[in-house]
Amino acid sequence: MTDEPQKPAKKPSDNVRQFTVEADDDGVRLDRWFKRNLPQVGFNTVSRWARTGQVRVDGARAKPDDRLATGQVLRVPPGGDDPRRAAPVKRQLTPADISLAQGMVIRETASAIVLNKPPGLATQGGSKTTKHVDGLLDAFAPEEDPGVLSVSRIYNYYKANGYKTVVMGASFRNTGEIEMLAGCDRLTISPALLQELENDSGALTRQLSAEGAKSSDRPGDIDERLFRWESNEDAMATEKLADGIRRFTNDQIELENRVRRLSQAA
Repeated sequence: MTDEPQKPAKKPSDNVRQFTVEADDDGVRLDRWFKRNLPQVGFNTVSRWARTGQVRVDGARAKPDDRLATGQVLRVPPGGDDPRRAAPVKRQLTPADISLAQGMVIRETASAIVLNKPPGLATQGGSKTTKHVDGLLDAFAPEEDPGVLSVSRIYNYYKANGYKTVVMGASFRNTGEIEMLAGCDRLTISPALLQELENDSGALTRQLSAEGAKSSDRPGDIDERLFRWESNEDAMATEKLADGIRRFTNDQIELENRVRRLSQAA
C-alpha cells in the first residue's frame, strides 16, 4: 500500500476574499488600504486588478485612488502574493520628517501630490538607506497630519473637560484632512476644496463629537520650564507654527502689493 502524495494546503490568498472596511481605514485610498492590510500585494498587482475589474468595492469597479468608507465591502481576487514582500516594519515619522515631506510639496490635488525632491534624498530605500521619499509618504496620510492630530487633541480636551468654547480648524491642504475633522465646531475651507467636497458622493463619517470626546490631558498647573519643554515636543507649536506665520506674512505682502497696483491703475 502506497501513500498518496498530499496536496499542499491552500492559503487564504488562493480564494476570493472579502473584507469590510473598518473605521480606522475610513477615507483612505484603495492602494493605501492594500499597503496597510495586505502589504504582500504589490502596487502593480493592485493596479492590474483595478484595470481588469477584479478588485471591487460594494460590487463596483474601483480605481487605486478611490477613497474607501467604513462598512464598504472589498472583493479581492485570488493570488497576488509576492513572496519577496514581507509586512514592512513601519518607521515612526518624527516632526522633522513630516516637516521635510510637506516642505517638498509643489502642488497637491485629490489624486496626486507633486514633490520637489531635494538633492541627495533617495527615492527608495536600500540596505543602508533609511531616509527616502517612499519612507516619508505616510506624512501625507490625513490621519498622520500634525494639524489634524493637534485640532483633534484640542477639541477632545476642551469638550471632555467641559470648556464652553468653539474649536476651529483651518489651512487644509486636501479634503482628506477635512474629512478627518468632520464634526469639529468650525472649519475654514478654501473654495477649491469646497468644490471637491461637493463633487464627492462618498459617505462621510463623523470623527469628532462633544458627546464622545475623551482626553488623557487634564487641567493643571504649568510652569515656564514645563511649558517650554512641551512646546518643543509639539510640531504644531514649533515648525508648523513658524511655517504658518511665514506663509501668512507672504500672503499679506502679496495682498498689499495687489491692492497697491490696483489703486495706482485706477
